[in-house]
Amino acid sequence: KATVSSIAMDTAGNRFCTGSVDYSVKFWDFGSMNANLTSFTSMEPFGSFPIRSIEFSPTGGKILFAGGSNSARMYDRDGREILVCPHGDMYLHDMSNTKGHIAPLSCAVWQPIDAKTFATSAADGTIRIWDALTESKKHKKIIKLKSKRGKKVNPTAIAYSPDGGTILAGCDDGGLRLYDPRSFLPKTVEDIEDAHGSNVITSSISYSSDGMSVLTRTLDDCLRLWDVRRFDSPLSTFDSLPNHNEQTKAVFSGDCKYFATGTSSTSTKKKEGEPGKLVIFDRSTLRAVKTITLGKDSGGVVGLYWHPAINQIVYGTTVGHVHVLYDPLLSSKGILRCISKVVKRKEQAFVDIGVGAIHTPNALPMFRDEHANHGRPINRKRQQEKMREDPILTKKPVMAGGPDAKAIAGSTMASYVQAHRMLFSF
Repeated sequence: KATVSSIAMDTAGNRFCTGSVDYSVKFWDFGSMNANLTSFTSMEPFGSFPIRSIEFSPTGGKILFAGGSNSARMYDRDGREILVCPHGDMYLHDMSNTKGHIAPLSCAVWQPIDAKTFATSAADGTIRIWDALTESKKHKKIIKLKSKRGKKVNPTAIAYSPDGGTILAGCDDGGLRLYDPRSFLPKTVEDIEDAHGSNVITSSISYSSDGMSVLTRTLDDCLRLWDVRRFDSPLSTFDSLPNHNEQTKAVFSGDCKYFATGTSSTSTKKKEGEPGKLVIFDRSTLRAVKTITLGKDSGGVVGLYWHPAINQIVYGTTVGHVHVLYDPLLSSKGILRCISKVVKRKEQAFVDIGVGAIHTPNALPMFRDEHANHGRPINRKRQQEKMREDPILTKKPVMAGGPDAKAIAGSTMASYVQAHRMLFSF
């Protein structure tokens, strides 16, 4: 039971994927599931690397995966591989001369307007933009992330704006940096070095669908709400939200009226603390309106997705559980299609007629080898020697110089005449 680090759903809300740190990805389909709620297939796209990011394309036909390796992978909605991004050369100093990343990926996102473009970020201090329609031998564009003092920084989370015009990156130095990827040489639009504090890692970045607000989740146990029109300081900061995982998500609802995030459990082996929670906030009042507390042994909330079309929340925990929340009045389709299906009872292929145990003839004592010699043990060596002397069993040829030489001599007419001629000569 490993942490469910990422969850993604297609545009229609019919199918979703869950990725875990145990290297596996599971595919779920609401249309084919019944009340048992089992996935229809699973795979390990990166072998022995954990899953960090999953995202469906805007059309819902392709899925983009980012793991602990330095290469992103693309699959179709049925789990067939489409594209593998190339690896870079770690011995080249200039990152623009390498055809791919040279360090583990942190995130991979689709361009929300252009379905053939996606971006990846990695611990090599770069964001690379790729073409999804061709077997890319190299990235289309590269963004090198640096601080105002010229020091390289690594992006830990990235997100496209809803119009696809900018890319927002949260870096390991605690800063936020906004880039325009449409220009030939992508340049910095905003650079807030002290956005989250010194060396605070950003685990998640999420835009609202109206493009006016941004959520950032960080490892300093805070959730921050930003106004894109004024990026110098956060609109509101929500603290006391424990976060011990670098993939903990924060998301907006489809109508942008609410936003939610998960918290980590503070319990340890020696001390019992608070359990994990799913906290939902009101965007207008900036207050928590709903808190769902997990069980004692359910860990914390990491992966999180709020689907705008079916209005359902899917979240994953640190103990490998996946939960779906819905409202009977406000939600539609999705999990409602599964819980109403009755599990079909399988017909039994065999019937027990109650006759007791059945033995094969060779299993009975009288047919065993140790009882073939009237109950006395058989000398295996002597038995093999007798079999070798038997000409019928071994089909051994009769030698000419043996005891049957006379029979061989009289077996032909010439030998018969020669024997009688010698007899009458005496």
